[in-house]
Formats: sequence, C-alpha cells, structure tokens
Amino acid sequence: SDAAKRQEAIERQLDLFKASGLRILLPYANTTSGAAEYPSDVIPRRVYGQWDPLAFLIAGAHKRGLEVCPVIVALDCGNSAPKGILLQHTDWALRDKTGKPLGSISPANSEARAYVVQVVKEIITRYKPDGILLDYLRFPNEPVQLDPAGQQQFDAQDKTVPAGPALQAFKEQALTQLAKEISLEARRAQPGLKIALYSWGPHVTHNHPVAQDWKTWARLGYIDRVEISGYCYRDNYKERYLEVFEKRLRDAIALAAGSGVTVAFVLGVDTSHGRIKSASEIETYLQIAARAGVKGVTIFSWENVPPFLKEVSAGHYFDNFERALAQR
Repeated sequence: SDAAKRQEAIERQLDLFKASGLRILLPYANTTSGAAEYPSDVIPRRVYGQWDPLAFLIAGAHKRGLEVCPVIVALDCGNSAPKGILLQHTDWALRDKTGKPLGSISPANSEARAYVVQVVKEIITRYKPDGILLDYLRFPNEPVQLDPAGQQQFDAQDKTVPAGPALQAFKEQALTQLAKEISLEARRAQPGLKIALYSWGPHVTHNHPVAQDWKTWARLGYIDRVEISGYCYRDNYKERYLEVFEKRLRDAIALAAGSGVTVAFVLGVDTSHGRIKSASEIETYLQIAARAGVKGVTIFSWENVPPFLKEVSAGHYFDNFERALAQR
C-alpha cells in the first residue's frame, strides 16, 4: 500500500496497543535477512526505500505516552546463506562444516564487529530511543567454522587446551568482545541508554554452541535487562512444560543475582516452538513468572495478541501481574 495507508494502519495499531495496557513497543529495526526497516545509510538494503516507518511509529507512540525500544538483529544476516552486507563481505561470514559461507556475521572478525556497532549507533543517534533490545547476539545453534580472519586468530593461539574447549572459549570471548563494543559505543552515543538482550535462557552462558555468556555481560555492565525465552509449550516439552518454564526463569534469576540486571521473560503467543491457544494460558504463564520472581514480560508478537485482548483485559491479567511484582 502507499505511505498514507501504511501510516493509517500504524495509527490504528497504536491505539489498540495503548488500550491493551502494554507500555513499550519493540519494533524490529532490521531483519534476519540483512535488510533495514528504516532508510539506513549503513545497511545496504532497505525494505521501504526512503519511507521511514520507524520514525513514524516512534512519534506516534510517544504522542500516546508509550515508550519505544527498537530491536536490533545483531548477527543473523540470511541464516543459511549470506544476504545483506554479507553479499559485499562474504569474508565476514561464518562457515558450515564444509566451509560454505552462512548468513551469519562472525563476531570474531574485527571489521564485522565494527559494522554491527555502526548499525547500532546509527539507530541510536537517529531515533534517540527509550532503549534497545539486542536479538541474535549469538552464534548459530549448530557446529560452525569461523570466518577466515577469525580462524587465523584462533590458529595462532597457544594450544595447551584441547581444540574443542579452546574453540568454545574463543567463541565466547569473541561474542563478549562484541557485547562490550556495542555497550561502550551505544552509551557514548546516548549516555544512560538501557540495553536489553534476548536470550534462550541460563543454559546458553557456558559450553553451549551459541556461546552467549550473558552472565559475564551482566556482571560487567554491558546489559541492563535480559529477556528470557518463555517458549515452553506442551508441544515441545510435553506434560512438564510449565515446570521447565518456571525452572528456566528461576535459574536465570539466580545467574543474574548481584549484577543489577533485570530478568524478564518473553511470552510467545505464536512461535516456531508452539503457540498459546487460549487467554487463560496467558494468565497461567504470568502467574508462574511472578511467582518465580521475574520483573517484567515482553509479548511476542503483537500481531497475534488482539484475539485474546478482550478476555485478557476483562480478567486484568496484566494488572494482576504488575501488582504481584510490586508486592515482591
């Protein structure tokens, strides 16, 4: 549709969002296929050309008293095959077991890290957001080879440690270095900026293929909030799914203890892992999360929420959740 109809659609959704009781919008600023959702001067491909839906959304949200924290896809750039910036810099891409380039930017490559930081800085300086959420700040959940420059750095290391543990440590250090660079440059561009991270959970912080040591990032002050995946359904965890959900949250809270980082969870209404089938399920997740001790909830994603809004609002699910948090 044309820009006017797009803007009308955004205005309608903002009104619905405001009425829902939710307070912060988290629009994706870029995509997992390496494209920008705004007229970027850094990311080579733009979804909407010169039209800027992000600016329009932020202005409309602030007018309604809502906050906006853009979501930034850090490293995914095509998934199984290079897209976006990786078409220009295939040497920045991670490799699969056969050496074929993947659509994933390597955090072990200093030039690639500088590009990711540049994207983050552009979004911050252009939009002055209320905060940002970093997504895909992780390695793929599969065996991968490093980019050529990263592999060269790894090969130059002292190999007193077996190759497997050494590579794992190298991956964790590379990702931690990128988290550090993002944190330093983002807060230099906007002092006091709040940085959130989406994570699968506490289990990814040590000896996991994604190498996302967010416990260290929390301790060092690189992040302010961690959003733990709440994608636990009967479909993927059978009858124990709620036990798995609560344990994941409690373990994450224990891992973040003493760091000052807020632990929240992501309620997946409809995801690749499963979906919520009734509004009463939303209430159950919220009650368990409050009991576990989290400090907030993020909904993924808004487009799947409206069918449940009437019952959620009538039952005061979000209000009850907020009161439960305030009483802790």
